[in-house]
Amino acid sequence: DLKVQDVDMTVRIKAVRGEREQSGGLVWRYKNPGSYLVARLDVADGNVRLFRFWNGNRVQIGLKGELPLKTGEWYTLRVEHQGKHIKVYLNGDIMFMVHDKHFHHPGQVGLWTKSHSVMYFDDLSVKNLDDPNE
Repeated sequence: DLKVQDVDMTVRIKAVRGEREQSGGLVWRYKNPGSYLVARLDVADGNVRLFRFWNGNRVQIGLKGELPLKTGEWYTLRVEHQGKHIKVYLNGDIMFMVHDKHFHHPGQVGLWTKSHSVMYFDDLSVKNLDDPNE
């Protein structure tokens, strides 16, 4: 039921297996199945990506590739989103910063996996930056 606009989210992720993909990540500003943001770790492809899903259309807005990622290892993925500014981190290192003007509304937050991916998640932390008491 939590809906936030500005958020700082962190989760630990481990890829267990996947035939073609080994992807998992964080979703936020979720409005409906066709409109949300997702930051994902793809162990099979060795990258971290940021996608905007807007009215059912997917657009990649951030990418850091050629990362030495391995199945069976834990990684920490973090997203900071304030206003139009998004920062994505892996294991405490910033992967990229982008500006996105499409999402002005609060939305739900959650976890995300892709098709055949089997991923473990642990230690999900969601900080509502809209609320100074959190």
